Amino acid sequence: SREVYFSILELVPDEKRGKRIRAYSINNIGYSFLEQEQYEKAIPYLETALEKKRELPGEYQLASTLNNLADAYLGLEKWGLGKEYASQAEAEAIKSNDFDMLRSNHLTWSNYYRGVGDLEKAIDHMNRYIALADSLYAEEIQDKIAQLSVAYGSEKAQLDLKIAQQENELLRQANTLEEEENRFQNAVIWGLVLGLVGLATIAIL
Repeated sequence: SREVYFSILELVPDEKRGKRIRAYSINNIGYSFLEQEQYEKAIPYLETALEKKRELPGEYQLASTLNNLADAYLGLEKWGLGKEYASQAEAEAIKSNDFDMLRSNHLTWSNYYRGVGDLEKAIDHMNRYIALADSLYAEEIQDKIAQLSVAYGSEKAQLDLKIAQQENELLRQANTLEEEENRFQNAVIWGLVLGLVGLATIAIL
């Protein structure tokens, strides 16, 4: 809920790793207002989230916040700003190969064209939204089938998995032995160093 994200903002400092968590939380506060169609309350949080995200390495997940801002301005019938943010969101989604975000962006464009009275383009983007939704759903089904094939596959697949697990266990044991040997060698070296230091001190005295 929104209160959880407000609590996070109170607890997490605005520095280093905390910046990403705060940007994510501020975006979600704005989105919670957007879902309730409280557009004027949503916009300041979304704009702040966008500013915070732009400060992060790799311009972290800009497309989602840009698209949320587009939806908020369209909700207020500010078509120019809505179009501007929708264009930026589309560009970011394409750049990052974020097909899920691109699908949402088509829905935003459909709402924009419906709002400005261009029903032909509104229907076109709605059809693209549906096509991408079907494609993503089909991909999700294929992933689940692949997971089931691994889990309940042929005897060869199960045997390969068992061999891989055994190899990993042997590698883990080898790494453990190597770490223990290194610790022992380090202890011996430090013992010699301390012994030499002690002898040198006695010689000086």
